[in-house]
Amino acid sequence: MRGAGAPGGAPTVPGTGMDYRVGKWTFGTDRAYADFLELLVEWKKRGLFHPNSVSLSDEAARAFFERGKFGMTVGGVWNQPEWTQHKFTDYSLVTLPSPTATPQGYYYADPVGNGSFAAVSARSQKAHQAFQWLDALTSPAAGRRWVQDLNGVSAYPADNDPAGIDSKPFAAFIGMTEQVLRGPVPLVRNPELAGVAPGAPKPDIGDVVTGVYTGQIKDVQGALTSLADKKFQLLSDAVAAVAKQGKKASTSDYVFADWDPTKPYTTKKRA
Repeated sequence: MRGAGAPGGAPTVPGTGMDYRVGKWTFGTDRAYADFLELLVEWKKRGLFHPNSVSLSDEAARAFFERGKFGMTVGGVWNQPEWTQHKFTDYSLVTLPSPTATPQGYYYADPVGNGSFAAVSARSQKAHQAFQWLDALTSPAAGRRWVQDLNGVSAYPADNDPAGIDSKPFAAFIGMTEQVLRGPVPLVRNPELAGVAPGAPKPDIGDVVTGVYTGQIKDVQGALTSLADKKFQLLSDAVAAVAKQGKKASTSDYVFADWDPTKPYTTKKRA
């Protein structure tokens, strides 16, 4: 979806998937979504999918692919450690397929990072030494070791060099990190959005895709439009609840009209 210029994509991570250019979910207004679902159904009719595709877990799909049950699987770099352990390296990687020669969108990363965090107590008697340790842990040198020895991806682009990696599949994955651009993050621009916690509609995007694939949903466009409306309503309600607490929060905080999805976004704090 992103390669086709729909920067929200169809994510599996809760709270993502919005097109930040307009601050809404565009499932019903961006034709890329309906086009993809039409293609999905067409491929199913042609018999191009494994018959148990909908019910296969990620673990089972990984094992089936390794055993040659099918020739392509959709997954992530987390598949590689098990395959490497089994000495299975007879595969190649492709990412971000696009209907055009040049992708109209990419993958988008949070400019402030995510994952585990460490802190030093204000009462620490060895605060200086603790911060030295944190500084070393988050340094470019540590990033290089993270990439080359532990098959991770560094926050420092220069560390993500395929040349220092023994595993060819992982080296190929690292070579694709150029497709990851900084994206807009509403919470960076307005920290008071931290309390906004919209619920997830049921059905959500994964349920809609499954329903279309299985033939249970006939009105694809209607289902996509309805889902987009429900998700925005849930967000609006969550923002309103935070605003009632005296926070300066608005759905307009999710609009980044100046964002070009083909370029890294420079975060701007709202005045």
